[in-house]
Order: sequence, then C-alpha cells, then structure tokens
Amino acid sequence: MDYPKVSIVTPIHDGISYTLKFLKSLEKVSYPNFEIIIIDDGSTDNSAEIIKEKYPKVIILKGDGNLWWSAATNLGVKEALKNKADYIVTINNDVEVAPDFLTKLIECAKEYPNSLIGSKIYEEGTQKLWYYGGIVDWKRGEFNHNLDDKQSIFNADWLTGMGVLIKQEVFKKIGFYNAKKVPQYFGDLEFSMRAKKNGYNLIVSGKSIVYNNAESCGNIKYGKKLNFTLFIKSLFSIKSDTNIKFRNFVYKNYSPKPFKSLFNFYKNYFWGSLKEILRPGK
Repeated sequence: MDYPKVSIVTPIHDGISYTLKFLKSLEKVSYPNFEIIIIDDGSTDNSAEIIKEKYPKVIILKGDGNLWWSAATNLGVKEALKNKADYIVTINNDVEVAPDFLTKLIECAKEYPNSLIGSKIYEEGTQKLWYYGGIVDWKRGEFNHNLDDKQSIFNADWLTGMGVLIKQEVFKKIGFYNAKKVPQYFGDLEFSMRAKKNGYNLIVSGKSIVYNNAESCGNIKYGKKLNFTLFIKSLFSIKSDTNIKFRNFVYKNYSPKPFKSLFNFYKNYFWGSLKEILRPGK
C-alpha cells in the first residue's frame, strides 16, 4: 500500500484542554504519512505556546481572532497545498479519533476516487451515533444528520467538516471555503454542496470513526433562557448555527428549482431557523 501525504487542518480559538486531548488521540493514529496544521485564531489561553512545547512537530499558524472557521481553515489548507499534501483532512479540535480513522479514509478514497470522504461520528465516550452523513429536507428547510448506519457507505447531501478527507485537486477546481458568506456555521456544508454541484460524490465511511464532544461548540445556547434579545442574536449572530443569512445563502444557491420561489425561500428558511431555535434541549 502506498501512503499519500495527508495534512490534518484544525482551526482553534482557546479550548486548549480539548486540543490536547485531540492531539493525544492523533499520537495513536497508525497512518504513517501525515502532518498536523493548527490555526490559532487569537487564542487567549496560550494555546500556541503549550502546543509548541508538547508537540514541536505540529505546524502552527496564527490569526488575529477574526478569521472564524472558514477563513482559518482556508489558511491551513493553503499551507497544506504549499507543503504538497495529496489530501487535506478538515477536523475540529474538540474531537478524538480512532487510531485507524485516517487509514480507513484513505482506503475509502481509493475505492471512491471522485469523492469527498466523511467520517462516522459518535458522541464522545459512547457508541451513540451523532452523525453518519448530512441529509437536506428542502421542503421543510432542515439540514439533518443521518442516524441510520446499517450501510457501510452512505451517500450524503452534505458533509460536516469534522473528519473529512478532501483531495487537493478539489480546492484547485472549486476554490476554498466561502469565508465571506458563511464564515462560521454552514461553511463546511456549503463547501461540500459546492463540490457535489461540481461533480464530486459525498461519501461517509462507516469504518472511519471520530468521537465528538457535542457540548463544547461555541454556538449560542438557548435552552430555557430564550428571550427576545437572544432570539434576535440567534437569527443574525455569526456564532449562531440558526443564522438566517447563512441558511438563506445555502438555500438560494443549492436548493432545487421548485423551492427557489420567494414564498418558499422565507417560509422554509425562516421557519427552519425558528424550529431549530425552539428545539427541545437546544
């Protein structure tokens, strides 16, 4: 078996305890030819210094705190391309990976060469499935996680950026993450949909396993504290996964023609955001 070079690209902003757990899991990865690129976007907890001391081989790039996920990931991808990586893996710092996750991604990529390959994601410390590919319900304006893993391979509508293997040629063909229109949430989703629109398949491998700390994300928390101010923030804040501008951008560019009317545009995507805000446990 040959071992193409893989660059693992991870943006961070604080959260050093998560990052160290993530890097410790990468120490156990069996695949022999990969590098790690961390983009430290304005951390205030000395993340870069701590990582450099404990993991001197990790490449650390610096941001000013205003890159957000998409621009920070782009910075890492450009470094990976400069380093002549054959593949890039985008992944968050609040996850841990199985030792063979990268080997399984590469094996799947060789079997499905014209594809972006996502990982199967469990909740941290459990065998509770969190994600096995993204599904879009255009009629209801919902971006859902597939939770049926009976198939060894799943053909997805969209991929999360949490453990996705992308061939370097994809970035050269379709460009980078859209840091202007979807700087944080939906950046990974939009990129994967753009790749699909340009002829690539979106595959999730049931053999590549990632464990996600679902409680650690920086998204706005609603719960029982939802009030008018928080409701408005949830619709327009860059930190919100129910940001209506992000959802509408994806809707206008990727929804099928029957759903592109102005009526459907507002009916589906305003209410899609609202339903997500009001979802129990949000």
